[in-house]
Amino acid sequence: MHGGGGDEEGWISRGRANYIIDNLIASKEALPMIVVITNGNPDAVCAPLDKPIGTTTKDLSGIGGMASHRFEESLVKNVLPYIEKNYRVIADEDHRAVTGFSMGGYQHKI
Repeated sequence: MHGGGGDEEGWISRGRANYIIDNLIASKEALPMIVVITNGNPDAVCAPLDKPIGTTTKDLSGIGGMASHRFEESLVKNVLPYIEKNYRVIADEDHRAVTGFSMGGYQHKI
């Protein structure tokens, strides 16, 4: 989960997570895995230049949305079921991991 001011693209563009994980798998320090990076800003759409009709930049920011638990609810009710339905995964807690940076660490309490 990304930090405040970031979005789902931050772990790739700044964190280089794709290279780090690929290298760990290649060196046998990590098992092959599916990595899902979501947008942790429940009040903001994923595409940075797109926004719901009638909203302003002010409507899409702030800790209020982050503290609403909408992200956590979506992760459990939408993201996990989608991954389990569409990908070959072992669907239990022992085969999942969550990581968070800054704001993502706050959201990590799910």
